[in-house]
Amino acid sequence: MPAIEVIIPVGAVDIKLIDHDVEEYPVDPSMLFTRTGENGAVQVLPLFHGDEGVGEVLEGHWRKAWDGNIDTFTAVLSGGTIRLGGDAAVAGVGGEGWINSHLPFPMLDEAELTVAWQAPTDDTGAVASRDIRQGFFLIRDKVDTTPRNEADFIRFYYSITDGGLIMYLEKEVSTTNTTLFSGSTYDDASGRDTGNLEATILRFVFHNGVNGATSPSDVRHMHVYMKQAATITLAEAATENELTTSPYDISDLQFKLGFPCFRIWTESDTYFGDTISSGNEALIDYIRVDLTDTDFNVKCNPATADIHDHIVEVYDGSPGASVPIKVEDEDHVFAGDIYIQNGLTRLWVDELALAGLHQYNYVGGAYTEVYDGRINY
Repeated sequence: MPAIEVIIPVGAVDIKLIDHDVEEYPVDPSMLFTRTGENGAVQVLPLFHGDEGVGEVLEGHWRKAWDGNIDTFTAVLSGGTIRLGGDAAVAGVGGEGWINSHLPFPMLDEAELTVAWQAPTDDTGAVASRDIRQGFFLIRDKVDTTPRNEADFIRFYYSITDGGLIMYLEKEVSTTNTTLFSGSTYDDASGRDTGNLEATILRFVFHNGVNGATSPSDVRHMHVYMKQAATITLAEAATENELTTSPYDISDLQFKLGFPCFRIWTESDTYFGDTISSGNEALIDYIRVDLTDTDFNVKCNPATADIHDHIVEVYDGSPGASVPIKVEDEDHVFAGDIYIQNGLTRLWVDELALAGLHQYNYVGGAYTEVYDGRINY
């Protein structure tokens, strides 16, 4: 499921997510879109919830772009895998292509994000100045431009040359870059190398600080774990290890909701390939989000005129009843069916029907059933 939609009241401002530690996660207005509801333009916060590569085309939240130095950049979904391809327009001159998600990932306490991906090689060959890089980012702003030029990000990337492969984990805060990890395996002491290193499964786990804990666990921090092998399939079966320099202090990051991005950069006229399914692409098998252990609410300042709009309302009776009873007492005894609504959607439990769960959306000035038929609950 690519997104979780959080509904925000009409006219609300100063929107934040609040986690179980009362840590605040400010929501920039650019992260929102509006949907017409019963009481006006309802604000919606769509949160990134992963991509399994299902379907025939990339999900619409990805934005694809490239510069003039990469030849035939492709970002396609094929065989359940996102494939990023393209090679240098002029061998030895670096060019790049990228896909940026327009859905923010909430870096909540105990949130997890897992990326399964694979480079086309761990050695570009005997020719120098044919280097390639393959990177994953979390960036602060929703942009269509290259994530590498952003002032604030977390980045994990492969650097692959004629001397082998090495990986880097970096954070950039107001353009100041810090390398947190470098190695060809999970061990920071490992240098650039070759030999079954191309595929990794990376698991990022975010945490709030704990008073009295050993640094950096006393502030907002991030753990990073890795499985590694020659292919994604083999990596799935490999042992997971935490990076030897993990965890990492992220208390100075300028954002708490980050937009996922992928980028390739190449000087090579071979990698990442100039045709779809060339075998030389960067492969992204999935990006998964686990919010199971998180617990968050929304805090906002609604406009005074709209303060009672888009709260969840409960009614006694069917939606077709001439005078449905609005339930406002927790001890209310229902005489008829139950239906609930929030200005955008309505759910009616028809207790006398075999498959009696009806779902409606507010469309064109009225609640309209989503599809013919009923859900068997």
